[in-house]
Amino acid sequence: MEFSKLSQDEQRRLLDKLAKLKALSNCATGNANETATAAATMARIMLEYEIEMADLDIHPSEADLTVLKAPLDEADTYRGFPAWQTALMSCLAEIHHCIAYLGTEPEMWTTGIRYRQTRNLIGTHQDIENVRRLFTFCVNEIERLSRVWEGARSQKHRNDFKLGACRGVCDQVRSERARVMQEQRERAKSMPSRALELFDRKEKASREFARAMGMGSRSTSASRGVYADAYGAGYEAGSQLNLDQSSPRKALPSGR
Repeated sequence: MEFSKLSQDEQRRLLDKLAKLKALSNCATGNANETATAAATMARIMLEYEIEMADLDIHPSEADLTVLKAPLDEADTYRGFPAWQTALMSCLAEIHHCIAYLGTEPEMWTTGIRYRQTRNLIGTHQDIENVRRLFTFCVNEIERLSRVWEGARSQKHRNDFKLGACRGVCDQVRSERARVMQEQRERAKSMPSRALELFDRKEKASREFARAMGMGSRSTSASRGVYADAYGAGYEAGSQLNLDQSSPRKALPSGR
């Protein structure tokens, strides 16, 4: 079905979702509470948009459902990416039917071989774009919040704040996805869900693509010790949500 053939109400619903998503993507949040609120809301809008498109029987083309591998961004490193950014990338990939992985390429150097690391995604083109949008937003906000956090006593404190903030954001984004998916499963009890079928198809295609590349699951190593006050302040900043945008803003945690 083409967009022009939808009813005016259906057109307005879809355009309203896109307008909200664009507004969230283009403005910085005012405080820590809004950072996680915006991230969770963006994830919800993306999922609801996919669901509504599927329920309206607006099928994407086969090209749109083709799974591919693509870089998350243009960043690379020879010393490893920050652990909180890697965890954030994996979380956002997971909720958008993608697989995230770190690619390592050997390069000749003056002192021998060095290894360049990149961040990559496996998924459909649109899902990868959704992950990129959310990742860029969350990284910028967490970096900004760590700079204005009053409890920092060292760079390690700021890094642990970022780790906690990342975990808080990830928990809330996953919770929002679970809520949307549960609502869709409840609806599916009365009629078949095209959206759930589409999500399942994309997730299976991503896993099969990864297996064809020879990728397997890899256990993560134990985390190093963190400052509890910094991690806790970061987690609070990332996880204290109030999805009612009309409520008063909360102050940034001071770390005291």
